[in-house]
Amino acid sequence: GLTARMEMCSPPRVELAFEWLPGEERELHGKAEAFDRALREANIEYDSKRKSERLGQPCFRVLQRGSYARYRARKASGGAPDSQIKDLIIAWRAEDWADLVKD
Repeated sequence: GLTARMEMCSPPRVELAFEWLPGEERELHGKAEAFDRALREANIEYDSKRKSERLGQPCFRVLQRGSYARYRARKASGGAPDSQIKDLIIAWRAEDWADLVKD
């Protein structure tokens, strides 16, 4: 799984949380920088905000294996029908992000 959010620090930045599939663990060194370069090349507004330091460099957070399954289980145990629990691709609400990364 992969989830993005805007981390409202100073300056704000994109934070990506992800869980590797079993056997797919990879080295992260340099990946955030490569992601940042790709965003800069694809979006002139993002590049402008990075140059003026209105946005910080993105960061990555590796989740523990099973984090997405536990997130879904917590939502279901709270009364949400499993078929209504959507994949958390963008965490707009801080409480959704906190629930995902708390493991």
